[in-house]
Amino acid sequence: APGTPGRDGIGRRGAMLGQAGPQYTLGDRVNQLNWRSHQLTGGERIASEAFLAGLGLSQEQLGQAQVAIGVPWLHGNLCNTHTPQLAEKMRAGCGEAGVVGMPFGLPGVSDAISMGHPGMRMSLVSRGLLADAIEMVCEAHLYDAFVGVHACDKNGPGAVMAMARMNIPSLLVSGGTILPGCHDGEEITIKNAFAAAGLHRVGRMDRSTRDTIVRKACPGPGGCGAMYTFNTMGCTFEAMGLTLPYSSSIPAVDPLKQRECEQVGSAIRLLLEADIRPRQLLTKAAFINGIVTAAAIGGSTNVVLHLLAIAREAGVDLKIEDFQAIFRRTPVIANFAPRGPKSMVDLHRVGGTPALLKVLLAEGLIDGDILTVTGRTLRENLQSLPELSEGQDVVAVGGKFFKESADLQIVFGTLAPDSAVFKVPFEQTRWTGPARVFNGEADMVKAVAQGDIKPGDIVIIRYVGPKGAPGMPEMLEPSSAISSVPELNGQVVLITDARYSGVSGGAIGGHVCPEAFEPGSPISLVENGDPIVLDLQAGLLDLDVAPDLLEKRKLSVVTPPDSAELPRILSTYRRSVGSARYGCPVE
Repeated sequence: APGTPGRDGIGRRGAMLGQAGPQYTLGDRVNQLNWRSHQLTGGERIASEAFLAGLGLSQEQLGQAQVAIGVPWLHGNLCNTHTPQLAEKMRAGCGEAGVVGMPFGLPGVSDAISMGHPGMRMSLVSRGLLADAIEMVCEAHLYDAFVGVHACDKNGPGAVMAMARMNIPSLLVSGGTILPGCHDGEEITIKNAFAAAGLHRVGRMDRSTRDTIVRKACPGPGGCGAMYTFNTMGCTFEAMGLTLPYSSSIPAVDPLKQRECEQVGSAIRLLLEADIRPRQLLTKAAFINGIVTAAAIGGSTNVVLHLLAIAREAGVDLKIEDFQAIFRRTPVIANFAPRGPKSMVDLHRVGGTPALLKVLLAEGLIDGDILTVTGRTLRENLQSLPELSEGQDVVAVGGKFFKESADLQIVFGTLAPDSAVFKVPFEQTRWTGPARVFNGEADMVKAVAQGDIKPGDIVIIRYVGPKGAPGMPEMLEPSSAISSVPELNGQVVLITDARYSGVSGGAIGGHVCPEAFEPGSPISLVENGDPIVLDLQAGLLDLDVAPDLLEKRKLSVVTPPDSAELPRILSTYRRSVGSARYGCPVE
């Protein structure tokens, strides 16, 4: 229930939020804080002053710093239906801190609602659109600082990309995770809904049970509830020092989330006074912290795309080979879904993200000396905070890891010369088998339902990459179709040039580069029955076909699926998007 105390005492965690920055009063230095907006309020821009006065700003407030608050909001997206209320708390907190909060709306895409149909092509596109929209509004209105809200998968990455571009004092607030649903006395999340749909599709669950689970899985607002992309990115950003402590683990409907939002004003004022900018926070060490954290919690493959894109905006030299080295040396220390049974609310109950980060720090896995939005180092933030609760079973402590290396792995090879990203929660590291090739997800899902996919198959779904789809949709329905069938789960490898939802489980590999849309790419040349070799320990994904035969196939390769009727936004995206190897940058 909202506000339910954790075993370590919710009061102590609530008190910590008040330590994010002192409560400031107006003083002699206030005019130094409106370092950009003074151009609109200094007596030379009459229209600006008239409009701001019409908004109710007093003469005193016209001399205060203006803080943009980017609010992703769709009434049709459960992840962020509550964000307007959070924004109002932030605006009020800004007023108390002597700065002016200026919320503005942002477009977005619900990954859940767009899943499994052509609308999912818009999901990754929305990341760049969000970054552009934030930059546009902040630059047009000369805002002095920015607060981003991470309330669905692409909201946070888009906001941080904009923060890196603009480099004005900024911080990120997580909108909070959804509470779990309940079925037959057990907590459930959106993963259970997809599993139920998969079991019904192959005749192993009746329609009534499927419908009951689907209707109970998402009981209120907040981002998808386990270590899916939303929470992976939330924990990652907190480990990078971009949020206040506990932001990523406080549930959306918990009173602590509103308390955090009320304190954003004093936190952003601290950043203005100290002139701490995003590029001071977005160092290579901070990115490594984020990668390690995502790996240690069994996080989503999407973290690779997002951190590469953010690093590009921040001017940080981060390569996909860096991920490979980090994943190989990072153990899995948490047992979150989809690899295990735990949800983000479970972490909140036993100490929250700071308690998790304290374990990573104690194990020497992350750098405690990075600067954070509190104006202190990560180590200083964590020093006074409680440890994990006694007897908890969410995070492994004392070196007793769930797995010695990350579920996430980067591979290269003759099938993926420029890289692919895998997520495999099993101890098995090597698979060989015949290729089963599909030029899209619908036929593959149908093949599973008809029993045409057998243990040992290597399933390939292609022409769904950044340019091919275009938009690089998530293959959650195909991965759920396989993982919901016990004899296929872990026995069938699914490989694609598209992405995966963080909800996806099983032996899955995506982001194959170069993608099938690129002429002559290896994945475009695969035929049914071709031997495929995946060796995670060696970092190899090979198409075991003679090079001269592949050269012959190039002469008769299948033409990419026709896309003459693409929406204009997707046509533009196809022309401008770069390879997944670099995070799908849009030029």
